[in-house]
Amino acid sequence: MTSNIVINKKKTINIAILILCFDRPDLLKKLLKILKYFNAKKIYISQDGYDGNNYEIKKRHTEVKILIKKINWTKTLKTNYFKKNLGKQVAPPKGIDWFYKNVKKGIILEDDTLPSKSFFSYCDILLKKHQKDKKIFQICGTGTLNKGFGNITYISSVPWMHGWATWRNRWKNYSYKIKNLKKLSKNKNFKKNVPFFFGRLYWLSLFKNFTLGKHKTWDYTIVNDCLTKNLGCLKPSFNMITNIGYKNKNVLSKRKRVEVKEFEHLKNRNNNYFLEKSFECWILYNLSIRYRLTLFLKYILKLI
Repeated sequence: MTSNIVINKKKTINIAILILCFDRPDLLKKLLKILKYFNAKKIYISQDGYDGNNYEIKKRHTEVKILIKKINWTKTLKTNYFKKNLGKQVAPPKGIDWFYKNVKKGIILEDDTLPSKSFFSYCDILLKKHQKDKKIFQICGTGTLNKGFGNITYISSVPWMHGWATWRNRWKNYSYKIKNLKKLSKNKNFKKNVPFFFGRLYWLSLFKNFTLGKHKTWDYTIVNDCLTKNLGCLKPSFNMITNIGYKNKNVLSKRKRVEVKEFEHLKNRNNNYFLEKSFECWILYNLSIRYRLTLFLKYILKLI
């Protein structure tokens, strides 16, 4: 059953919001300005620590702390400061661990993600609507489809981490490592969720490099879980998040955030969101000929 859902943009933002940050005061300042303007009531902030000697990093890190201490406009403000530098592979999930010890459900924003007002109501509505459906892992704010799809939502097995929400009982299963890499290519859910040959090579290569320590990130384990356990990610066709942290612009960072009044929820459930996921795969696997040849060579040599 599909349903038209109306977004009330006048509604106060009472849903808990986690901000993950480190040493980017200029970006954090822009995000806080938006949250203040929207009158967000419950703010949680987790900052990675810094115990090095780099003067510029130390200065920026201190400026972030000063910005946080100046927040006096929200009803609830809770902070988590790591004493040591955990890095971008460990600090974000540790911060999220702390967040979900305090709340049962909430929104997660990194300091370079700027949301629209619609995003908060959208998350609040869908967090309540799908609270008991444990096959839904997350609610995404990033939309990658074109305007021809209209204002709809769909379910994918590839998470976007640019502004998202989930529940404590979903997050508790987060793993810091990928444990099933050797069995991945034969996993029936992986083959179903990644039907294209080069798409499978793409993820196999990324996951292997992650296990070798070549990718210092925290979210590849989530992608692996969603693909292999067939977990759902609720996504909008319309985009509600602008990412301003990329040095080199990509497909996601170029999309402007929009405000919407309503959307049709899970419109194309009956055809398993075939068109939506096909369009999404084009964005994910729009690989150059050179990169495809590299992946194929690794496959022939059994490196992936």
